Amino acid sequence: MGGRRAASRGRSETRHWAGAASPAQWQFPRRTGETAGTATVAAVVLLAVLAAVAAPGAAADTGPREVFRVQDERIDEVSGMVDLGSRTVLTNDSGDAARLFVLDGSGRTVAVREYAAPAVDVEALAPAGDRSEGAVWVGDVGDNRGVRESVTVTRVPLDGGAVASYELTYPDGPVDAESLLVDPDGRLVVVTKAFAGGAVMRAPARLDATGPNRLEQVATVGEALATDAALLSPTRVLVRGYAEAGLYAWPSWEPVRRVPLPEQPQGEALSVGPGGRVRVASEGAGEPVRQLPASATADPAAVPQPSVSPSPSASPNPVPNPTSATRDDGVDRLALGTGLLLGGVGLAAVTWLVQRRRARPGGR
Repeated sequence: MGGRRAASRGRSETRHWAGAASPAQWQFPRRTGETAGTATVAAVVLLAVLAAVAAPGAAADTGPREVFRVQDERIDEVSGMVDLGSRTVLTNDSGDAARLFVLDGSGRTVAVREYAAPAVDVEALAPAGDRSEGAVWVGDVGDNRGVRESVTVTRVPLDGGAVASYELTYPDGPVDAESLLVDPDGRLVVVTKAFAGGAVMRAPARLDATGPNRLEQVATVGEALATDAALLSPTRVLVRGYAEAGLYAWPSWEPVRRVPLPEQPQGEALSVGPGGRVRVASEGAGEPVRQLPASATADPAAVPQPSVSPSPSASPNPVPNPTSATRDDGVDRLALGTGLLLGGVGLAAVTWLVQRRRARPGGR
């Protein structure tokens, strides 16, 4: 009985399918929600792409990034740093021997350069000459108690060549300092450390190895407790504190802008390397060396000045001289226009596809 019922059921099903429409004629209900959802997602994606294109560089310039972590446990009080490209030179704060640590791109110590000079309170490093020379200035300029009648700077070639030390004195007696740089004229500059801001002290053009070299104050900076400084470009100088840095014009030392710094346990080191890259380091074992985004130290956009009627002696038909800010503005507008065009074309294409799908039988 069961076999006959199964056979009958099979014949019935066979007749049912045989009389039905062919697969090509099958009808399905329209999935309006799915179609609308697809269109919505596509529109959102296009708008996100449009926003990224309309703001070129915004995604790439996301803030300070970690370059490497210092792996050598002996380096636990970084107070000075020089970026030579493929190598980074670090020095510890007071209490360490007269030595420099040379690190590779991964933060691993590849050499330790000991130099024959007394180290009282080494606080800063600066590149000496061209980076290819592989030499640094060591600034033994710290004086927390304000008792040192003179401080010392030493030129140290990393290849083991002879070192040269020079004695520096301040015009108004002992003062603490942690910042050393070489200005565009090749002269050493010490920036003092004080709560009310630092004094910019410039060394003589030619240092005398036989006697004290008297520093001359040429400016002041607003950094409370300046901890390092570096030459950013032939016309710009960076001076850092614990939380932020100041960008200054050279040689006027007029402030240009404030530069935010990443949070660090005790940030005391600053370097400017190839391409103007700016890196910062902190005291503490195993701390990272971080690189600031280029936008952090860029000059503010020039503000267009209002037009002024020419004086009688001025040329009646002056030749326009567009500023760099105008050129940059044109580039930004071109990028924005391109992004809007691409976004509009993409959105139109998605709309056409959705309408075409709906026009088909069954919404397929």
